[in-house]
Amino acid sequence: PKRVEAEEEEEVREIIFDEASAEFNFEKVCKEVVNNALDKAGEDFKLKDYEDLSTQISEGIVKELSGLCSKFYYAVFTNIVEKGPATAQMGLSCFWNPDKDGMIKIAISHPKVNVIVYVVGFQNEEPLPK
Repeated sequence: PKRVEAEEEEEVREIIFDEASAEFNFEKVCKEVVNNALDKAGEDFKLKDYEDLSTQISEGIVKELSGLCSKFYYAVFTNIVEKGPATAQMGLSCFWNPDKDGMIKIAISHPKVNVIVYVVGFQNEEPLPK
C-alpha cells in the first residue's frame, strides 16, 4: 500500500479509479450533485445551512457513485467555503492499495461559495448488491 497526500494533486489525478473511469466520468457526476444541491438551496442559504448542505452533497455523491459503480466503497469529504477574503485549508490523507483504490479532488465555484470535494474509493473484492 502507498500513502498519498491530497496536496499531491498531479499524482492523485493519475490514480483516478482507472477501470471505473472508463465506465463513467466521476468528476461530471460529482459536479452535477453539487450544482443540484446548491441550486436547490437557493441564493439565500446561510452559514448555519452549510453543515446540512455539505452532508447532503456527500451523501448524494455516495449514492450516485454507488449506483453507477458498485465495485468501490466510497468516502466523500465536502468542504464549503463562503467567498470572501478569508481562506480555508483542508488536507486529506489515505492509506490504500494504489493498484485498486483511487482518489479525486473536485473544485466547484458557485456565485456565493466554493465547494471542494474529495472522493476516495476503496475497491471491494466483490461488487456490492444494488
